[in-house]
Amino acid sequence: MKNIMKRTLALLIAVISVCALFTACDSGKKEKAKVTVEIYDLKGDIFLKVVDMEIEDGTTASAAVEALCTLREATCTKDLNGEFDSFTFDGTTVAVKQENLPNGNVKMYTVAWKLGDAVQKNADGSNIKMNDVVLENGAKVVVIFESKEVEPAKN
Repeated sequence: MKNIMKRTLALLIAVISVCALFTACDSGKKEKAKVTVEIYDLKGDIFLKVVDMEIEDGTTASAAVEALCTLREATCTKDLNGEFDSFTFDGTTVAVKQENLPNGNVKMYTVAWKLGDAVQKNADGSNIKMNDVVLENGAKVVVIFESKEVEPAKN
């Protein structure tokens, strides 16, 4: 009878130990989300890029772009609305600008961004703010420069 009690107790301790071992291995080791961030130049070529960059929960698209700049030792500036308007890396700057065209019109370059393949625009055509979008695992943020030819204002 004593042997049965000892064996039962030993089996019970072994089961509890195995359960504790599996619990300890699993606790607190949540994998961080990973995202891809790309910034293109005015010609549409990749200017800066990172694949599978680890981010914290609650990271916005704007924060991910800033993290890419920090990672690659690039600088970025923002306009009065808090949206990106230039990026500088390795002595080269891409920025919002205007060009006068020979036909008298103006070519305007502005920053837009995509989440995946979809340009992030509101119903009125304005950009959705990058600071308003929290990223999920596997997200791809793409910063692009759009160009539009316009006639100059007439006074």
